[in-house]
Amino acid sequence: LRGFSAPCAALAKRYVAALVEYNAHTNVYSQGAYGKLPFHVHDSLTLGALIARAPGGVLDMGSGSGLPSVCVAIANPSIPVYAVESKGRKAIFLTSVARELGLANLHVLTENIVELSRASALTSRT
Repeated sequence: LRGFSAPCAALAKRYVAALVEYNAHTNVYSQGAYGKLPFHVHDSLTLGALIARAPGGVLDMGSGSGLPSVCVAIANPSIPVYAVESKGRKAIFLTSVARELGLANLHVLTENIVELSRASALTSRT
């Protein structure tokens, strides 16, 4: 992961390992897209660097497997990141990975709609 600090890259690698391990028994990321995972992680970390000045935090709607929310939280440990995911199995994974990686700034919300006023930036994958 060129262009990112060693601690950031190490956490990102741990995230990928946790994702692949969890995905072996609970589908949270398309196994057919594993080849694109390095690109998605790098892209999400880059987004994290670009929105580093979001004082109210970041709200990621439909967080799924954590792209970009987990990587944004990794890149910005002092900014709150709200990962909004309505599917329980994915929210459980996000909560687990936040705990495993020590991402105290990653807040998982198992909701369809949340208070948007808490965030300065909003991300959503199409």
